[in-house]
Amino acid sequence: MKYLIWAAVLYFAWRWYLTAKEKSARTDAQPDKGSGDGANRRNDSAAAAGASASTASTATATVEGTSEKMVGCAHCGVHLPLSEALTEVLNHAQPGAQSRAEPRHYCCEEHRALHARA
Repeated sequence: MKYLIWAAVLYFAWRWYLTAKEKSARTDAQPDKGSGDGANRRNDSAAAAGASASTASTATATVEGTSEKMVGCAHCGVHLPLSEALTEVLNHAQPGAQSRAEPRHYCCEEHRALHARA
């Protein structure tokens, strides 16, 4: 009787393994449905919410397991990936001192314009 139980357990484990292998092969063979133009779903929703076109076009999807540098918006302080941020480089030249470039990051074109006016 114990051999019959072990045989059933092994059979179901083998079937589970084959099913998981088939699902993995199917998902690897199919292209992503939401990335027809190369933009991921977050970029599509951000563009729909009124974010600037340059932010959506420069954003890229990251590979699972990798990390990306996060930067804060100079106007509102929200953090976002560097690839999705609008970057503006300001040169502060002081008399007698070496000039240095100071990058500022913004989450959208509206915040860049508001911060420039302030």
